[in-house]
Amino acid sequence: MISTPTADSLEHSLAQLLEDRLFPIGTTLDFSENLFDAGLDSMGLMQLLVLLEQEYGVTVPDTDLSREHFSSVRHLARFVRARTTPGAVDAR
Repeated sequence: MISTPTADSLEHSLAQLLEDRLFPIGTTLDFSENLFDAGLDSMGLMQLLVLLEQEYGVTVPDTDLSREHFSSVRHLARFVRARTTPGAVDAR
């Protein structure tokens, strides 16, 4: 399993990943900003699922595909930590 960074550094790294790979050049995301309002669409969500698996070893089952988990960098970081930290409480 891939080592999980601290909550704060995970938010930073996820925001950077999204800004670099999924959003237009020059986009800066606030950790609590709604990603769908910022332009994340269904194609971007599919790309995000691939990135989560590549970068963090997180595979997202269909049952966890909810708008809430992917609504902001902060929610996404909680979701990733819950799946990469042994003994972590589910992100729901």
